[in-house]
Amino acid sequence: MKLPTKLNNISKPLTIKLGFEKLIDHLDQCSRDTSLPEAKLYKEILDNLEHRESLVGGIVDGSDLKKYEEDISKLLSVLFPTPLLTNEIKAAFASDATSILHSSTRFNSVFGDINKLEPKEFGSKSEDEVYISMCTFILGSYYQKSIISNVPPVYSIVDQRGIKKYYKSTMNADFMSIKPLSKPPVITEDIVHNLKENFEDIALWKSLFPPNSWELKGFSIKNFTDISYDEAISLIKDNLLGNAVKTNHKEFKDKMNSNISTLLDVPNIEVQFIMYDKDKSQFLQSLHGDEPFAMLCNQNYVKKELLCECGISNIFKTKDDFVIYDLDELPESVFDISIYKSLRQKNIKSYIMTPLYFEDQLLGVLEFASKNNKALYRTHQYKIEKMKGLCINAIKQFTDEKADQISSIIQNEFTSIHPSVEWKFKEEAEKALVARQSDSQYSFNNITFGNLTALYGQMDIVGSSVARNNAIAEDLRTQLVMARSILDEMSALVDMPLLESIRFQTAILFEKLNTDLAAGMEQEVTDYITSSINPLFDQMRLRDDHLNTLITEYFDSLDEKLNIIYNKRKDYDKTVQIINMHLSGRLDEEQKKAQIIYPHFFERYKTDGVEHNMYIGTEISPNLPYNKLYLENLRLWQLKTICQLEREHNDVLPELSVPLKIASLIMVYSSTLAIKYRLDEKQFDIDGAYNARYEIIKKRIDKAHIKGTNERITQPGKIVIIYTQAHDLDEYLSYISFLTQQGYLQDEPELFDIEDLQGIVGLKGLRVNVLFEDKSSTKSKNKTKLDTSTKINLSYN
Repeated sequence: MKLPTKLNNISKPLTIKLGFEKLIDHLDQCSRDTSLPEAKLYKEILDNLEHRESLVGGIVDGSDLKKYEEDISKLLSVLFPTPLLTNEIKAAFASDATSILHSSTRFNSVFGDINKLEPKEFGSKSEDEVYISMCTFILGSYYQKSIISNVPPVYSIVDQRGIKKYYKSTMNADFMSIKPLSKPPVITEDIVHNLKENFEDIALWKSLFPPNSWELKGFSIKNFTDISYDEAISLIKDNLLGNAVKTNHKEFKDKMNSNISTLLDVPNIEVQFIMYDKDKSQFLQSLHGDEPFAMLCNQNYVKKELLCECGISNIFKTKDDFVIYDLDELPESVFDISIYKSLRQKNIKSYIMTPLYFEDQLLGVLEFASKNNKALYRTHQYKIEKMKGLCINAIKQFTDEKADQISSIIQNEFTSIHPSVEWKFKEEAEKALVARQSDSQYSFNNITFGNLTALYGQMDIVGSSVARNNAIAEDLRTQLVMARSILDEMSALVDMPLLESIRFQTAILFEKLNTDLAAGMEQEVTDYITSSINPLFDQMRLRDDHLNTLITEYFDSLDEKLNIIYNKRKDYDKTVQIINMHLSGRLDEEQKKAQIIYPHFFERYKTDGVEHNMYIGTEISPNLPYNKLYLENLRLWQLKTICQLEREHNDVLPELSVPLKIASLIMVYSSTLAIKYRLDEKQFDIDGAYNARYEIIKKRIDKAHIKGTNERITQPGKIVIIYTQAHDLDEYLSYISFLTQQGYLQDEPELFDIEDLQGIVGLKGLRVNVLFEDKSSTKSKNKTKLDTSTKINLSYN
């Protein structure tokens, strides 16, 4: 036979040779060491090599290997001990890393009788990609400069049962060598950086590593690990993200069925999803018209119609899987029940129905079906559990999109319009109605209001992200401490290596949580608890009464909906909700008073805090004379209202579970602008590219710093006012003076420049302290003179 390789007819930087110099040298040294029991065997192998010189010098691609086969087999037998042949999935490869020279019995049983094996990614590589890949190999092997991370290749095969399996390989390159065939280039860090920046520039690579300028000689050993389960989960995730549940074309279904068969290691598994409508308490026929295994055609079912008592208990009470191991072994009496009748009609012999819950609401059920008896059983639920979260996310994506569509229909017919601009919509609606009555078409005119002055303000919760992360971390630490205590009790009761492994991993996760809640850490800890700790506790609780008591207390401390400890995070979420509800509710109340000053457009949004926009001008209220006096009134109203809300929040601060402070900001924008109703979005937006500057400033200003410092402009207990014009400063200084005299503000305002932001320069700010009432003082609320000795120190956390 000839040495097979895909690389024969393409340009490459390497001349590839099959060689055994390193192995022969190693055996030669060992054969001289009389203390080694295998020395005699090695000497005998070397003495009987017929083509030793050729094997040392190297055999080039395309050579006839038949005359070397016996010698190669003798040499490689040293690396393939007979006792391990049936256990290790192992093979020796030529230097091209795909041509097989020798393999274990287990390798042959997995991959079959083949002489070549390529990873699933290899065949899709272009000639240039192969060339660059070899160049990076030279960089890493000869220069010790790695440009890309070495990801172990994955090999996919279909076994004799028809199940697609995946194997990851690790390579031993101890018996390979690489050398330049001419003077090698000097590779500096600048060159490496240039290669990284221009990774796909084949001309650059060839200028450094010309074709056939290096020699790769030797062979490699690869060991293979079955990663079918992990690969199936990854492929299911990709399939769901790529298609979501909304897609139902044949390719999607075929991929899902194949991946599920790989996941469960059961051939010919079919999967289906049944939606559950909680409002109607019904299982629905299908998302896409496919007929579920458990349901007869064109029917929806309430749970009592579809399921037996056992199925109802599993799905709705214990939230457990409903498993039919072998339909043929069930008594004839059960086939009066709809699900059994339907499965029999569809020739399903083995079946699992698993519920999908999100926040304690049943979204639907997944069906796993096989036409073979005894194919599915209860232990499969541990593999199914891993993919349930992926399916729940896909279902939520589908249901959220469906809800958006419903909301769009509602918005199209019943959009709520702010009273200040409702008259304009009525005018357009009346014109459309007249046109409809005369059977003529009507094109809606753009609803735009120009020459408006904008007022923007926000009351933002300070340090909300840090507080949220601290709450999450504290709850997770508490749960890990409880779990570790139970694990310690288990270790004293029974000697299990797995317990020590879980205790070790639990300690590592606890230490990570003590440092910082990095991105993904919450999910990592939660996944480990739900996939490793909780199932172990469920199994071990029956081993001992004391353990059962501890584990029961542990599970009782978990939140019923989230299945984790949810104390500090609940306090945080409740606090944010209380703050948002209070601020938005009070702002809405005060807004009713502001509309009396002069009708204007108003909108607010809840985030971690509350922000609002106001637009005032004669085009919004054409029947009322407009004067700048109204704008000044609204500006003073806005500042005073924010002062009031700051004080009210400070009053309730000691009563909050988490003492979250707020920081307030007002942006003064004197240039007039226009707003336009977007028919596609059913909302008003700034009209025109020039006016968009207003929105840009809003998005970037709240996290800005005082110029030349690292100090944020927003601070708890202070109101910051952003402006650009000197006359705006004078106007607001007069408001501040008045509100200070009224007892809302204190101390002299602080003036500063704001750092230059992307596309925004020249912003200025003034900051003033809110005067909080001293609840322990007996001074009259009507007192207008300020006690300047009262200072409130509010640091910015």
